[in-house]
Amino acid sequence: MKYIALFSVLMYVIGISTTNAGGNLAHLGGAFWGMIYVLQLHRGIDPGKGIERLNSGIKKLFAPKRNVKLSYRKPVDDIEYNRMKNQDQVRMNEILEKISKSGYDSLSKEEKEILFRMGK
Repeated sequence: MKYIALFSVLMYVIGISTTNAGGNLAHLGGAFWGMIYVLQLHRGIDPGKGIERLNSGIKKLFAPKRNVKLSYRKPVDDIEYNRMKNQDQVRMNEILEKISKSGYDSLSKEEKEILFRMGK
């Protein structure tokens, strides 16, 4: 790897005199920074640690807030569940019967809400 790196640096130095001098200088700057970074890592110093902290702080800043409130209902047994469903069905049948006899406009606001909720 180091021979490939040395060859690349040599090619970038030679390429400075060509039409893409800025690009070659940028590559040399990146190679220089990489060499400094690796030397610092060998000394036990991590130059990227501050950038990691900054990055995690930015992620927290733009993370979606979770304002969800959870509420738990006491679970009902099968008998209670079926009783509640039967009551709902009886109420729905009463509302539908009223619609068939008197029309939708004869429903109260509460009956319309029940009909809408049960229709979902």
